[in-house]
Amino acid sequence: MASASSSAATSAVATPAGPSPNYFSVQEDPNYEAAKKLLQSSTEDCMECVQVMMTSTLERVGEDTHPAMAPLFYLYGTAL
Repeated sequence: MASASSSAATSAVATPAGPSPNYFSVQEDPNYEAAKKLLQSSTEDCMECVQVMMTSTLERVGEDTHPAMAPLFYLYGTAL
């Protein structure tokens, strides 16, 4: 069951317009920071937040091997 903090974190994720994300811009994203904080309290909520970010980023970059996906895969793996 997702907590209120998870719902707030996942609903805040949006696909912003602008340049394509890269490795560093993903790590600087406030939603990435929120997911890292969720990792300390709830791995399930962290994974949910990262999944939403992965979907959004994948839609923008078009391939799961793009460097922008690396921090998300790492954080998701850490939460496992």
